[in-house]
Amino acid sequence: MAVSDNPICKLLAVDDEPEICEIVRDVAQDLGFQVETCVEIRQFQDTFDCFRPDVVLLDLVMPGGDGVELIEYLAKIESRSLIILFSGMEVKVLRAASQIVLSHGLQLLKIMRKPICLVELESIFRTAIEIHRPVTNQRLLDGLANNEFEVFYQPKINLLSNHIDEIISFEALIRWNHPQRGLVLADDFIALAEKTGAINEITRFVTRSVCDQLGKWKDQGFTISTAINMSAHIISDQEQTQFILDIIEESQIDYSQLVFETTETGVMENIAQVAKTLTKLCLKGISLSIDDFGTGYSSLIQLYRLPFAELKIDKSFVLEMSDNEEAFNIVRTLINLSHDLGINACAEGVETLEIANMLIAMGCESAQGFFYSKPVPASEATQLLKRQNQRSEFLSALHKSG
Repeated sequence: MAVSDNPICKLLAVDDEPEICEIVRDVAQDLGFQVETCVEIRQFQDTFDCFRPDVVLLDLVMPGGDGVELIEYLAKIESRSLIILFSGMEVKVLRAASQIVLSHGLQLLKIMRKPICLVELESIFRTAIEIHRPVTNQRLLDGLANNEFEVFYQPKINLLSNHIDEIISFEALIRWNHPQRGLVLADDFIALAEKTGAINEITRFVTRSVCDQLGKWKDQGFTISTAINMSAHIISDQEQTQFILDIIEESQIDYSQLVFETTETGVMENIAQVAKTLTKLCLKGISLSIDDFGTGYSSLIQLYRLPFAELKIDKSFVLEMSDNEEAFNIVRTLINLSHDLGINACAEGVETLEIANMLIAMGCESAQGFFYSKPVPASEATQLLKRQNQRSEFLSALHKSG
């Protein structure tokens, strides 16, 4: 009997045995799932793209390929589907496959061995339902109070340097270490936070965390800037902006070490107040970056009048620029636009050397993306800085000895 008060989850079951697919379908549908099945690898991509499942039950051994190929595809599209690995292989093989899932930043729900166990399968599906329940504002605030949130740092790379992976700054990205859901990305809760006002608490938490980390890095000999995402709600509210400035002032961090990123559409929602706030921030020494550029409908005149120092090109264009001429031309146009306005261009979503080389040829100043590094916890970001510093010292010593 279906559990009527459950949220509707979509399940994609991938197994070359139709009988197993039908068993999985029956169990899942009884719990209220919508279900699609694949018995061949070549069906997977089209089915996934059309169905957009919340959960993928994936057999590792399939005719014409293997589950690792499908895991790599899910990583490429940055899927947030929960993954259940399912196979008759030895446990150590399943565990190795689970590490591949996790290393790609995907969400592993469970590993299961064949033959199928209906009680275990139902339990896993019930867990998926709990994870899929919408986040509430109260749960969000409780998570902040319970220290479940953490700031990750994604490096920004200098494309015009002689060193292909020279870190020039970081972007701070909030993550939720949810007790049931695991690591939750900002995309899954920021919209709610914006709607309910919890974005104020989240932004203060991120600002305090970043200022604290910048202080630690300074003590370790690293002086580097970090970007914080600022919603239109914060930027257009003078009182909320002042809260953020007070946090920075109390931390005694140099304002020049901070970059505030706000989106193109957000800037245009309340242009008069936003312009006043951005100018005030600029006078403090904070750099300003306009994020996700190209996805909204900015007036170029307004962009020209606002004191941005950087234009970030949305990853939707960057990801496709090697295979799509229109995307390529949009990226090139936006880089040229930024230069014409006297500001730097930063490309988001760089995942291959080919795209990096294209951007370099276009004169793009900087880039972010999995080709260089995924967002990492502060401890790993520190190790990146240490390795870069060691390499610089080695090259300097080599140059002097030569």
